[in-house]
Amino acid sequence: MQESTAWRARARAVERLGWGAAVALLAAAGGWALASRELTDFVGEGPVRVLGVEGRARQWLVALGLLATAGAGLAAWRLGRGALRYGAGAASMACALLLAPPLAVPAAALFALGAVAAFVARASDVRLAQFVPARHPQLWAAGGVATAGALVATSVLSVWLLRPLFDEGRTLDERLDFAVATVASGGASSAEASATVGAASGGAGVVLRQGTLKGADAFHFGSGSVRLLRAADGRQLLRFEEYAVRNGPDLFVYLTPDVAGDVGASGAINLGVIRATQGNVNYELPAGVDASAFRSAVIWCRSFAVTFAVAVLE
Repeated sequence: MQESTAWRARARAVERLGWGAAVALLAAAGGWALASRELTDFVGEGPVRVLGVEGRARQWLVALGLLATAGAGLAAWRLGRGALRYGAGAASMACALLLAPPLAVPAAALFALGAVAAFVARASDVRLAQFVPARHPQLWAAGGVATAGALVATSVLSVWLLRPLFDEGRTLDERLDFAVATVASGGASSAEASATVGAASGGAGVVLRQGTLKGADAFHFGSGSVRLLRAADGRQLLRFEEYAVRNGPDLFVYLTPDVAGDVGASGAINLGVIRATQGNVNYELPAGVDASAFRSAVIWCRSFAVTFAVAVLE
């Protein structure tokens, strides 16, 4: 009996810690989102995108939604009873996950920990005594390993999702092995300043199309020049010059005939994983591809189906 009472007291402490920390995290996330449009554009790239809300409206939706779910979670914890308590708390966490998955994942994990502890704290002495560690050491060991694994996985997932906020990515400075002396679409030879980029060892190349890289929103920034080039030997390159783009998970470079940057459009091609997030970078096109058919270059996050930046090629 004394052992079960001790475990009940520990469970109540864990309950207070788990629920309280979950609510505090959601409240802090809501305040952070309210103060930062950049952060809102980042966390809002989850399921909330299906609502089609953009800009300032999305910022208010995410921020106020997180604050509301924090309040609902607190009310469920303090005022709820039985299944209603757990159901209301779970519903609030589900809403938070829909609004801002990167920030809500650790809060949901803490809520789950608090819910399990609350169940233990309210179990009868007879039932609790049947499950103390001394009676089931192997079960408790397995549960401890599973809990530790879940916490590690949650932490890794959160860090992976939040990494773009802190990691600027890689810088690469690639040169061309040919000079660029003409612009194909203009038809005039201009020996422009870009002709000095690289040694003219392979003869003069031409610019097929070019444009300026622009970010999708306040968080997914992009800048720099983008050019489609054809070398004298027939090679075709997509070149990013003096560019920078927000780092992110699973980024790829696409060329698409769609001027709006739809990577799913017919004829779009994937040039591979992004090689650097800033500097001067070249991507060689597959042989036989008609580069002049492409109207935009896109930096695309494949895991979350999010456009980071687009350059309209003219």
